[in-house]
Amino acid sequence: MALVLVTRGPLAPKGFYAGTQGAVHLALVSKEGRLRDGAAVRVGEALSIQITTPKPGFLLVLGLDENRALTAYEPPRGTTSIPVSRDEDVTLPGKLVVAGAPGRERVYALFTEHPIAVEDVATAVHAAHTNTADIELPVHGAQSSVQLEKVVR
Repeated sequence: MALVLVTRGPLAPKGFYAGTQGAVHLALVSKEGRLRDGAAVRVGEALSIQITTPKPGFLLVLGLDENRALTAYEPPRGTTSIPVSRDEDVTLPGKLVVAGAPGRERVYALFTEHPIAVEDVATAVHAAHTNTADIELPVHGAQSSVQLEKVVR
């Protein structure tokens, strides 16, 4: 299977490519179960991150809010993607804690064959004016995303 990426703006910085074949699947899970795209979640709520990858590789889980602020959820406070050694369903350790102001945030799982820097992804996102309505980040790699509506209850 080949991955074709179409963007509406500039691609990632020159020489920035971490290709892959296959697909990645992201699921966010609350106490009530798996969240659907567009689900309302409370600010401060902790969510489990479930990932299915096609083969071993590297993974970033990032959030992009409606103000174009990019947050690295996995690895937390990390600078590069983490290795994933299995090609099966994995629940990542730790939790994604919903933070920030109420509004839309799209959470992405980005899977690549080679390590990728969070800073390079942020540069590509901001250069392409990506927002939470975009289903894919403007970078090479298998991707999956879930949009959340952050609310205060």
